[in-house]
Amino acid sequence: MAGLQCLRRLWLLVHEPPPYDDPPPGSVVAMGQEIGRKAHLLFPGGVLVDEEPWQHAEAAARTAALMADGRVPAIFEAAFEYDGIRIRVDVIERLGRGAWGLREVKSSAGLKDHYIDDIALQAFVLRGAGVSVASIELVHVNTAYVRGADGICWSELFARLDLGEAVADALVTLPDRLPAMRDCLASATAPVAEPGGQCSAPYECEFWDQCTVDKPADWIIHLPYLSQARASELKALGIEAISAIPAEFPLTWNSATLSSRWRRRCAPVSATTISGLSPTAWRRQGRSCSWPPAVLRVPRKPLSSGPHSSPTASAIRWPWSRRTGRWPSWRGKRMVERSAEGGMVGPFWVVEDGGKSSVIALAVPLERADTYGDMLTVDTGHLEHRSRLARRGAPALRADGLPTAPVWSEYEEWPRGRVLYDGSSQRFVIRADRQLHRLGFVHLIATRFYIEGSGATILPDDHYRSIRRVPLPCRD
Repeated sequence: MAGLQCLRRLWLLVHEPPPYDDPPPGSVVAMGQEIGRKAHLLFPGGVLVDEEPWQHAEAAARTAALMADGRVPAIFEAAFEYDGIRIRVDVIERLGRGAWGLREVKSSAGLKDHYIDDIALQAFVLRGAGVSVASIELVHVNTAYVRGADGICWSELFARLDLGEAVADALVTLPDRLPAMRDCLASATAPVAEPGGQCSAPYECEFWDQCTVDKPADWIIHLPYLSQARASELKALGIEAISAIPAEFPLTWNSATLSSRWRRRCAPVSATTISGLSPTAWRRQGRSCSWPPAVLRVPRKPLSSGPHSSPTASAIRWPWSRRTGRWPSWRGKRMVERSAEGGMVGPFWVVEDGGKSSVIALAVPLERADTYGDMLTVDTGHLEHRSRLARRGAPALRADGLPTAPVWSEYEEWPRGRVLYDGSSQRFVIRADRQLHRLGFVHLIATRFYIEGSGATILPDDHYRSIRRVPLPCRD
């Protein structure tokens, strides 16, 4: 999959691989792995190939032995190799008469386009290795499932989607894409690749910092709402820094505001004037203004340094006392009051609303939380919750006292994170964008989730990266 995303990433993973580390508890990757383990319950009697990723030969030998044993109905993390490609399959299910079913497990709520390429590559290797693949399914989380009083019913939590036809179509073109990858790996040096959208889609690249070390602090990739066409024009002009964009270059009002700020290298720019033009006058002159006018705070240093970041090894603990005996939770469009005993968990954002920092959260009490190993959290992700809020519309959100950011911005633009409860240490854990590691933000988040008494631990998660800056809240 790395080669389908970026040839440079493929080369670096093979020739200069980063050290292997288990994902930290409560991280997005860790929760995805936990979902994979729970999916094993759908295949009673299945056997896990538990050799480590670097023990591929041993894992392949064990897989072959288990396939030869007719008493084994399913194999988890089965290892195969064909034509120089190594894979580990989430589940292969014995179907009878020598046929097998390929089952790919994902923690998402449904099919995503890049899953097809991933599964097609696995099917290519399996068939090349002599495995008769009779069916191909995606096993994903069923968002319509409601947990009953007796706990989680895992067979109902997961849904299975037949992908046989979609994978067959992808297999037609897949072999033609492999020679370029082999040529890349045979090269003595890593290929040159301009950082861009492929660095985060479909997966975050491990080598982002390495590939962007020579980029300016105000790199144009951080400019919100910059279209691909405009970015290409700037690249053709040899412009990489926001501060170098000419004042006459056609931009949206928000982008022009940001560019003007960088050019002047000063404190806040008025939200009502840029070169004497108000947002309304900007539109009257035929300029585009697709989004509500806002002055964006942009760091003068890369995201990994400067006043907006925190030490990478920080674990900030802060005790909070209860500010109120009740907390709001959402049921449809109405806010109801419920007991705040025990604190809450769930995903959140910190957005700027009316010049102040505000928390948008899906906060759930511990007794209604979902279990992932030792962690309590919520199945609902940021994208799903933001989509629900956006569908309600700005007037409804305002009427309920919520910021309208979900309506006019993307879910990855604002600093975000997730609150979890670690049952082993009996502490709350806040995994968040590094921008939110300052005590003012930690206090704001903890107050929203009613984390009290025992306090909380805040840790980074590289999946949470944002392009917007929010003002540090003032402590009461």
